[in-house]
Amino acid sequence: MPVSRLFGYVEIVGHFMIHIILVLFIIEGVSFYKPPVEMHKTRVDRIVFVALNFLLVLATFLLIYYRFA
Repeated sequence: MPVSRLFGYVEIVGHFMIHIILVLFIIEGVSFYKPPVEMHKTRVDRIVFVALNFLLVLATFLLIYYRFA
């Protein structure tokens, strides 16, 4: 019995976003460009940059999820 049959549309929408991200990582792989976090020189700047980006992405995912779920 597929999980989508048990949980329905909510399961499909919730897992679709994660699968898109995983596919992007597989396609992109290791590259030659510098990651955006390296434009910040100090460790504190990098920590703030990563934390703010994490919150932004999390909020975006939650907004999309609750909009379509």
